[in-house]
Amino acid sequence: MLYPVHNNFRSILDLSGFWKFKADPLKIGEKKKWYKGLKTEIEIAVPGSWNEQLAEEGLSDFIGTAWYSRKCFIPKDFQLRKIWLRVGSADYYSKVWVNGKYVGENHLGFLPYEFEITEFISLGVESEIIILVNNELNHETVPQGITPTQFLEENRLREETNPPSRFDFYPFGGIHRPVQIIATPHQYISKIKVDTRILGAKKGRVKAEIEVAGVQDAKVAVSIGNGKELISDQSKVVDNLARCGLTINS
Repeated sequence: MLYPVHNNFRSILDLSGFWKFKADPLKIGEKKKWYKGLKTEIEIAVPGSWNEQLAEEGLSDFIGTAWYSRKCFIPKDFQLRKIWLRVGSADYYSKVWVNGKYVGENHLGFLPYEFEITEFISLGVESEIIILVNNELNHETVPQGITPTQFLEENRLREETNPPSRFDFYPFGGIHRPVQIIATPHQYISKIKVDTRILGAKKGRVKAEIEVAGVQDAKVAVSIGNGKELISDQSKVVDNLARCGLTINS
């Protein structure tokens, strides 16, 4: 997995640390508009699982919905830049609000996701990030859940688990990787896909797909292991790769 790197073009604010936390076993939080401001004295470490941290709150075996809140200062230096919220992993379903406004949701656990939040934040003052996380299992979650009835119908060979599931580990709930605020230029690389194939002892094929947002007719520079730089001109890319014992799939 590629992680964002702080450099001359990208600025990163790491929001790891203690967040406000509130369990929502009755799922009343959205109706009560907790996304407008979370009132609680409980704190939890992010990244981390609520099952492992808040046993004293009765959450060791809690399967359900919980809310996270963190205030962060967005500097004025981020003006004229795109602002992103990146969640490294929230298992298994999550929704995001910034300053009381709905931003988006994610239905996959384990993997990172991000939303552009430029229009939702205020520069030079604190902004509040609120994330709802739910770790209930169903047919669409990865891994899948299973009902007690399905467990019997499928004639499972081992005893029913708690919660019922088709795997042998507990579905810990929480934000399990860092949360970051990232500022980028309006012109940025939005996609990089690289496919490689070995064609022989000294030959290989590299197919790169790169998308650039915010600018037309962009030129992209790529370097490989020996330090040679490849530019976007197709003939030069092929020539350089050939000298390195590689071929490119055009």
